Amino acid sequence: MNQNKLLFGRAIFTLIIIVSFGLIIMNEKGYLLFSKKAEKKINDYLDENYTSLSNITKSSVSYDNNQFKMKISSKDNNNHYFYIIYSNKKITDTYQEDYVEGKKLLEYTKKLLEEKINDGSSVSITATLDNYSEIVQERIIKNDNLLSLKFYIITKELKVDNLDYDTIYNRINDYISKCNSNNITPKSYSFTIIDQKDITKSIKISNITEDNLSVEAIKEALDKKEEKKIIIE
Repeated sequence: MNQNKLLFGRAIFTLIIIVSFGLIIMNEKGYLLFSKKAEKKINDYLDENYTSLSNITKSSVSYDNNQFKMKISSKDNNNHYFYIIYSNKKITDTYQEDYVEGKKLLEYTKKLLEEKINDGSSVSITATLDNYSEIVQERIIKNDNLLSLKFYIITKELKVDNLDYDTIYNRINDYISKCNSNNITPKSYSFTIIDQKDITKSIKISNITEDNLSVEAIKEALDKKEEKKIIIE
């Protein structure tokens, strides 16, 4: 009796293994059967909708989570790309968000700028790629001397001995001068000024440029402070 149960259990286990391998083989063959069809549909979609895109490369079609995907990349920058996706007999793409607005490219560019500045500051890019002129777009895509291109904002913490007008002005001016000497010229700066004698005291000063920075501007901002936070608009 026990031997029969053992044989029956082994038979069930063997059947499960066979069925599992069968499903795996069917899935693999199913992918192979549909990949050519998906690739043709994706290529047709690309030809019909994006004939103006000439400076591009196409990846092979990949398959994941029941989706066939092709990556379309700019030859000038591999980080400027979008996907065409075929799933459930429907085709969609990420062209507007990723290629026109440059979401992925600008995320990469932000990290690249922070690495190049390399002083603990953070970088923000407030506009999408399509909001810049064609010349600026081209420079961003080609990664052409980005630090000197005024399209990003630097946010930086600075420590001072005293929260007085002259000390704050001199500390900010020194930082901007250092950036200029390294050909770092952002659209603007945003500073958090921290009193190193009492780190609970801080002042935020934003939208600072080399042109609008002055002791008078700092004084005016400090005079209008609320809860130790200051913003120069």
